[in-house]
Amino acid sequence: FVILTTRRSASVLEIREAAVAFGVTASLAWELFEYATFLTRSTEWTSAYSDTVGDLVLGWVGSVVAALLIAHWWRDRRRTRV
Repeated sequence: FVILTTRRSASVLEIREAAVAFGVTASLAWELFEYATFLTRSTEWTSAYSDTVGDLVLGWVGSVVAALLIAHWWRDRRRTRV
């Protein structure tokens, strides 16, 4: 998503920021949906909070790793075009 929506002249820092922002936002939206589902439709509601918090941390870490990979790819792509 980040690669498709970012302008070609964007800096590596802008790419990292966009990747983390998108990843954390998507993770948060999914976890809020999952948490609401646990509370209303599951017998696992007693562990829903700790599961959601753990998943949010993993979502953030995944977003940072993805941002670093995308920024590396972006930097290499810009070097080959110059």
